[in-house]
This record gives sequence, structure tokens and C-alpha cells, in this order.
Amino acid sequence: MTPRLRFFASTASFTLALGFMCSALRPFLPIPPVPVVRTKLLHLREDADAYDTLFVGSSRIFHQIVPSRFEHHAAVRGMSVRSFNLGLDGMRPPEDGYLLDQVLARKPQRLRWVFVEIGSIRLVLGEERRNSLRAQYWHDYERVALLMQNATTPAKKRSFRARVRVLFESRKDVLAHLGLFGQRFLNLGRGASLVGRMLTGRPEGVSHSALGPRRDGFVPDRRTQISEPARVEHEQDLAERLRTPAERDYADPASQQALERMLGKIEQAGARPVLLIAPTPARRNFHPNGPRGRNALLLDFSDPRKYPALFESRHRLDADHLNVAGAEIFTQLVAEEWAAAVLRDPW
Repeated sequence: MTPRLRFFASTASFTLALGFMCSALRPFLPIPPVPVVRTKLLHLREDADAYDTLFVGSSRIFHQIVPSRFEHHAAVRGMSVRSFNLGLDGMRPPEDGYLLDQVLARKPQRLRWVFVEIGSIRLVLGEERRNSLRAQYWHDYERVALLMQNATTPAKKRSFRARVRVLFESRKDVLAHLGLFGQRFLNLGRGASLVGRMLTGRPEGVSHSALGPRRDGFVPDRRTQISEPARVEHEQDLAERLRTPAERDYADPASQQALERMLGKIEQAGARPVLLIAPTPARRNFHPNGPRGRNALLLDFSDPRKYPALFESRHRLDADHLNVAGAEIFTQLVAEEWAAAVLRDPW
């Protein structure tokens, strides 16, 4: 064997050994110390069987679905549930699918309902998150494959040359996601937490403040009322929606595939998916394209004519978010619409 071949063979052997070692080590590592994420996962690891209903989504779930009020309004309609808010600020597909996978891996015995705020994959990764543990923790093979599919297979049919141009224009974000995949694969930054746990012998702690005042995952938004610039912007968007209803956005194949996979895993866990479209005056709202699974329900709250209270400025913080009063109304409407949908389409 020539020196050059020996070098490449040695490099390949080292890489394979390193990969095997990193993969073998990962199950023994603590949950990554990502704020809120670790707290919620640790809580559900300990009390997974305490809940039969989960809410998954962005800040529009995290700060806008109040489990205690949902349970109350469901009980009024003869539906007894125990719910937990698994929402996170800024969470979009495919992170939501990874987070839910971690919960479903515990095989919760009582889980019956999973409410999912649906949305499309966004390849763009903000500068503040490019090297963060929050971005790194969910970049496994399945999620990165979806991101690469999103980058190479746009929503609109384009020529090969146009697709190459789109990929070239998004190269910075593609490389950022691949870098995060590599960091996660090598468990970079995870050794300190493992060594700390081995030396102290103490289990990981839970920040109860991240679970909210009732330890049900809901944390009220710190803001209390809409600012004047945000009010003006919201009312302009609302006027446009009243003139022209929002369009359905089927996005790209990767976004649809991410949703289908999530629905399939929910049903395999013995639960029923409920898809939520949040009350925002957006021009376009992501919708499932084709079959949603025989059990999935869809609740769309984006129509200001049907749900005017959710779009009143006094119930808003901005164009995307409700205040505490709006969250109470939204939670009640979700419970009412869900109960009515179940009666129409029993499981």
C-alpha cells in the first residue's frame, strides 16, 4: 500500500471509529442544557403518564394556550383531559418534530391528543442562533435530510439551472445547518455536563419557572399590551385580511413530508393529532396537502370574520401574538372547536 493510500485508509478508519464512539456515547449524555427545552423534557420524562394531551408549537402556543383553562372548558363540554404545553419560543418545523420524538420515545401510556401548530420549514437560520446549543440539539440525520430536501426541492417547479441557483443563494444557511449536524454528531460541548454529573452524582435539575406557575408548561408573555406602532401595523394587516381572505400555502414537499411524519408518529403512539392554525392576519397560511391521516383534525383560527375577538387590538401584543386576555379567549375557542369537531368525527 502506498503512503497516500495508507494515509486515506488511516483517516477513514479514524473517522469511522470516532463516529461509532460518538454515537455509542450519545444515549448516556444528559439532555442538552437548552433553556426551557431541558426543563420540559425532564418534567415529561418524570411525569409522562400524567398527561393525555400535549400542545406543540411556537410562542403562539407557549404563551397562548393555557392548559388549566383548556381543561376547564373541555370539562364543561364533557371532555376530561390533563394537558401540558410543550410550546417553545421560535420553534418551527422540523425542530417541533424532533422535540415531540423525544417525548414519544418515553412511550406515554395515557397520551390521547396531540395539538400541533402547523407551519412550513424555514431554511434561514438567524445569526444569533447559528452556533447556539438551541439550534444544535435537534439537528439529527432525519431533520437535516428534511432541511436539505427543502433547499433542493422548492415549492414551485423550476428548471435544474434555477434549482442550482436557489441552492447557491442559500449556501450560507445550508452550510450552517450541516455544521450544526456535525457538532451534534460529535457531541461538541456535551462533555462538561456529563463529567459534572459523574463527579457530583446529582441528577439534572429542573427550572420550575420554565414550567410556568402551574407547572403545566404555560408561561404568560411578559408583555401586557400592544404598542402604538404594533397596533397600527396589526390593524393595517387586519383590514387587508377583511378585504382579501388569507390564501392556503402548501409550501414545499419537505414541509409536507415533515408534517406527515409527525402525524404518523402521533398515530403510532396511539394518540390523535389535532392541527392548529394560529390567529394571525398573515397573507398565507400553511395547510396540509393531501391526506392527513384518518384521525387528524384541523382547527383554523386565521379568519377574523369568524373569530373577531381574537383580532381585536385590545387582545393583541402584535400582529403575531395575543396578550393574556387574548390567550384566555383563544384557549376557550380551541377547547370549544375541538370538542365540537370530536362530536362530529368521533375517534
